[in-house]
Amino acid sequence: MGTKLSRKLEQKMQVIGGQIKLARLRRNLSVVQVAERVTCSPLIVSRIEKGAPTVAIGIYWRVLYA
Repeated sequence: MGTKLSRKLEQKMQVIGGQIKLARLRRNLSVVQVAERVTCSPLIVSRIEKGAPTVAIGIYWRVLYA
């Protein structure tokens, strides 16, 4: 299964990822701390912050909640 998305959708995902990163930084949390709260790897949190379309939506929600 490919991850080919429209350019508009890719840009929106990058914006959301950037907003998630800003929220994390405002709370003085490291990627590792968020990953521990979400019970995923720090690599997944980094991918979310970059707007990767391959991360499951459930993990996005868990990061938002954390």
